[in-house]
Amino acid sequence: MLPEPRNARITSVNLHSTLQWEPPSFPEGNITYTVQYKSTYVSGDTYKSLRSALRLPGCDLSSLSAYGDYIVRLRAEAGPRRSAWLSLRFKPMENTTIGPPEVRLKSEAGALHVDFWGPWAEGRQDRWPLKQYYGSWKYRILCWRHSTHTQLAAAQVAQVDTPHSSEILAQLEPWTVYCVQVQAVIPDLNKTGELSRELCEQTTHN
Repeated sequence: MLPEPRNARITSVNLHSTLQWEPPSFPEGNITYTVQYKSTYVSGDTYKSLRSALRLPGCDLSSLSAYGDYIVRLRAEAGPRRSAWLSLRFKPMENTTIGPPEVRLKSEAGALHVDFWGPWAEGRQDRWPLKQYYGSWKYRILCWRHSTHTQLAAAQVAQVDTPHSSEILAQLEPWTVYCVQVQAVIPDLNKTGELSRELCEQTTHN
């Protein structure tokens, strides 16, 4: 038998998912790879081939349904020789990393107007906002007064959660620079997305 492929892992960002691995420890001849999958939701489901005769150590999994729960398995092949199967569990909705949203910040009449949108499901035929896939979705805005200190105490950061795509931050001190970051939050899965880049604006007087 061939040795198994090594260090198999699935990376997934915004539902764009890839299985990656390293060649077996002692490769001999021209090695190719087969990737198969089956659903854990279907009792007695058999493995289906996703890709075969792969020459490079990677396989796109984005064609699998975002709502599924799968066992993905991989083996190396060289002529008539086969390695053992290497299996991983994959639940796209839970395992994917939610990227940062796009954010626009505007200072007006003593308040800060924050607009945010995205991120989008990547690597799919149709480009849908990720929030369309999840039952519960909200945005979390973190706001703090700008400081030259690199470490901010948690108490200095105000947090606002909203199901909407914009928010007005009022009751701020005039002529003061505030900074914001936004991330997606999915309460049902206890999952938070990556923070957007930091944006700062100075408030005016009301």
